[in-house]
Amino acid sequence: MVVSETQVQKVTPEPISTININIKVYKKNGFYWADVNIDDVIKWTFGPEDISICTPKALFEFDNSIGELVLVGLLPGSTIDDVINNMGFRPRIREPVTILEPVTEDKVRLLNKWDPNNVRSR
Repeated sequence: MVVSETQVQKVTPEPISTININIKVYKKNGFYWADVNIDDVIKWTFGPEDISICTPKALFEFDNSIGELVLVGLLPGSTIDDVINNMGFRPRIREPVTILEPVTEDKVRLLNKWDPNNVRSR
């Protein structure tokens, strides 16, 4: 059976959410950098050596000079021992470790809007 275009119902899905993302890319010292702004709530600058990982307990940065993750910050209520006891290796620790600000309701709202199926925690 051949179906013509007139027989096919075209469906435009409704968006689950809308996120405003503004990215500016520029060259500095021979490398490309990017400023990322999401809904005026989360703002980042990415460069060639900027790799960070945030867990529910801590913030780690990648140190290219040693090729390792380094513990640089703790979320409120976490301790260095809590973090280390939940890892399969002992990370280097950059002293002094910063106590990070608690996650704001705006950031939680944005994460839920951006990731309605909670893929980030799987």
